[in-house]
Amino acid sequence: MNIAFLLQCLRPSRAPCFVALVAALFVGTQSAQAGQAIMLDKEVALQPAQAAWLDFYKAAVKTDNADDIWALVHPVSRACLDEAQKKHHEKTVISKRLAQPIDQVKFTQLHELLAGDIRSYFQARYGDDLSKNIMPPHAMRLHYDYEYGACGSFSTIENFYLAAYTNGNWYEVTPCAAPVQKSDEEFSAQEALIETDQAAVTIFEARLNDMPQRAELISYIKTQPSLHQAIQKIADDFQVPFLKAADGVHQLCHSQ
Repeated sequence: MNIAFLLQCLRPSRAPCFVALVAALFVGTQSAQAGQAIMLDKEVALQPAQAAWLDFYKAAVKTDNADDIWALVHPVSRACLDEAQKKHHEKTVISKRLAQPIDQVKFTQLHELLAGDIRSYFQARYGDDLSKNIMPPHAMRLHYDYEYGACGSFSTIENFYLAAYTNGNWYEVTPCAAPVQKSDEEFSAQEALIETDQAAVTIFEARLNDMPQRAELISYIKTQPSLHQAIQKIADDFQVPFLKAADGVHQLCHSQ
């Protein structure tokens, strides 16, 4: 999934692309599950320089330009990433952010981070060598509310880890390594193996095409606390791949 594709699907509304991003780009508060949960020590007042970063971030998302978001990443973080790591960050983080309903940010919280906890999280997710990394002292938590077609309203939360630079401006801190993950080829192969159960896929598609059952599924989705959880439960119930379930839910919620 590349930036160009995402920019095309963002028109005219950002919300319809969210399900495609949930499958591969579900970061934010969910990212802590890959390592250790990050403890937010205490909520603190948003300082002018941090508020300015948030204003710049909102403006950058509206431009639909990945370079504008990169400009808000800490210079040390940008310098320590190689090309492969930058591509990984664009694929798993920036592309998701370009699809966020930035005008629907509900409210913002700023927290001080426990230094030992953020270090433990970085080590668990990115390895022991943190010599090139900055340990961010603050986390900015953004809350989004958005409409997802006939399936109703959902919310999502994302944490941004911030640190100041010598010029007095604040920047987002990203680790100087990409987490260990399966390659695109390995992921596709795994999906293909799961999808060999064509009987399950056929049953799922038939359910999506049956009007009474479509209404039942929409009602079920509305009861779930998050869109991601709704898709995961449907994938488990029908024994189909997550991406297949995500595509089906997208069609279900946005069909006329």
